[in-house]
Amino acid sequence: ELEAMFAEWRNDPVTISTSRTQAGVDWDGHRGWFPAQLSKPETVCLIGIAGEPCGVVWFRRNRASVWETSVNLSPAFRGRKLSTPMLASAMAWMRKERGAERFSTEIQDCNAASIKMFENCGFVYVHPSPGFGTYVTH
Repeated sequence: ELEAMFAEWRNDPVTISTSRTQAGVDWDGHRGWFPAQLSKPETVCLIGIAGEPCGVVWFRRNRASVWETSVNLSPAFRGRKLSTPMLASAMAWMRKERGAERFSTEIQDCNAASIKMFENCGFVYVHPSPGFGTYVTH
């Protein structure tokens, strides 16, 4: 089940260490949160496939019609250079199917791999927040 797999990925220690909350997710809370997110028109969840699900890209449209973007790669698929093409494909789909024009993300300052992935997909650094940087596409 995707919901359980996403919760497992989210609770991976590396994922927790680079998240804003620095905490895992509670399974009971996640079971309610996940379908609620999928039912919102301003939220899109796209799954990367490399023979099997390998990651997820979430998009949430904010009031300014900028799509806040987050990526979580399965721990089993890290180091295979899949995150950049997965994000690029997800953004292309969003542009075509949802008319998305601008994307944003917040990345922990010490998360060099995520910074590189997002920069490779056209994101540029615009401003800091404590321990994180905000990146946007133009």
